Amino acid sequence: MPSFREDNFLIVQPGSQNTLVRFGIEDVLSPPAYSIPTKVYKNAQDTAYYTIKPQDESLAVIAFTLVQTSNRWSNETIEMITKYVFETLQFGAFSIVPASLCSMFSYGSLSNACVVDIGYEKTEITPILDYQVYTPGIKIIDKGGNSINDRLGKILPDLTSDQVEMLKRSAIFEVLSEEDAKNSFFGAEQLVEKKEEDDGVLDVAAIVTSDKPTREILAEKEKEKRKSGKAATESKPNSELETNTFVDSEGNVVSVGKERFQGCTDLIESIGAAIHRTLSKITDLKRAQECYDNLILVGQTSKIIGFKEALVVHLYRNFVVGQGAMSAQSGAFRDTNNMIQDLNLIQVPKHVKLLSRPDYFAEWKKTGFEDCSFLGAQILAKQVFNSHAVGGSFLREDYMEKGPIGIWHNRLYLAKGSFLISSSVDFWNLLISRKATVPGLNLFFCVLISVGSPGWFLASPELNVEPALTFGVSELLDGVFLILAGEFLKLVLEPILGVFGVVDTGLCLFNLAIETMP
Repeated sequence: MPSFREDNFLIVQPGSQNTLVRFGIEDVLSPPAYSIPTKVYKNAQDTAYYTIKPQDESLAVIAFTLVQTSNRWSNETIEMITKYVFETLQFGAFSIVPASLCSMFSYGSLSNACVVDIGYEKTEITPILDYQVYTPGIKIIDKGGNSINDRLGKILPDLTSDQVEMLKRSAIFEVLSEEDAKNSFFGAEQLVEKKEEDDGVLDVAAIVTSDKPTREILAEKEKEKRKSGKAATESKPNSELETNTFVDSEGNVVSVGKERFQGCTDLIESIGAAIHRTLSKITDLKRAQECYDNLILVGQTSKIIGFKEALVVHLYRNFVVGQGAMSAQSGAFRDTNNMIQDLNLIQVPKHVKLLSRPDYFAEWKKTGFEDCSFLGAQILAKQVFNSHAVGGSFLREDYMEKGPIGIWHNRLYLAKGSFLISSSVDFWNLLISRKATVPGLNLFFCVLISVGSPGWFLASPELNVEPALTFGVSELLDGVFLILAGEFLKLVLEPILGVFGVVDTGLCLFNLAIETMP
């Protein structure tokens, strides 16, 4: 594989609000050089396309990394982008990487994690198992930062939409913990009443002995009182103030009351429920618990003060297995210690943790880690476009040979080897998503072992080709053979798969005609 100079690496991460861009990677990985407002529109008068600045130099030396910021991108869309990159832009190499993988790699070497990407109009929860996106577990909810805006717009009808957005981004907007809420202005008495009473006492002796007029002395005293009162107010935490102010985009000072602590509850509850549903689809409970312990929150909404902590508290309160439930269940089986241990194994999650951001990326401390997927894209670009890399990039020579569908040779998308999945739903999701991404596979021949629904499946992974044949268990002979074959395979495979931590062999997929992948 030819090497590419790191100063010719182009990284683009499109977003619904802003598109992040950097051309050239330095030794010290830095935040994106440009954040461009994302605008997608069509000229109603003229549909022609124009080149803003003609490019005379060859672009074949550029290695382009595109961050896939949504799991909703279809295979056809990715192939169309691949065609545009090589035929129109004529870049030398191309790699497209899911944003969730980029986010995980920015935190270091993790094999299992759960990435929660909170966007403006949607939130995507993506589980990652063994460095690969677990496609059947992806959950997308149509709520994001704009749902907070909608809520604030209802409780603050006097504010414009721009002011609501500025309030959400300001330092006075936060999610309070229970302790802070109890100690807030709205939940407790004033803490500076004694000090205000002391400020009201006049020193009569000082007035009598002073050469200044009494009126001037009283004016100075009142001025000092106002200053001390202002200083006391400024020294209070935001939660202990009845109102606080922020400056909008036009320079106006806007005062807000208790509404600055509201607006995030619905979003937090929706994200928490989606995380639980997503990780409940992982049948390997050890990996599921690791995902709970490796939660990664990205997106500008996660920058809101107290948001991450409130989400963790919500998960603990609603989904973490409590000691009370453990004791009750253990008491029911106190005579069978082995059954108690097995019972404890199915209690997931035991705990929830947010990954702490790494400290060795000094340049990212200033800007925050909410766009860490861009950092991960830089790390991956160094790997996949290096001359010693084993795969991950799609070269122009490969495109000329294989066409746009050759992008599916990218190993950042496809793990080499067989798949092990745990339900018939997962199987069909996997089959649909992979049938266009497994070059050289002419035949899927697999045995489906599922409670109440065994069956033979013969399928072709060609583009736009549905499974060719399905023999259901209604046919007696096939059904009987399936049951016998399934029991035999479970008997043989379960001890072997148990060594690798696979506790559920409900569905085993065997690839009998996969040629060696490049």
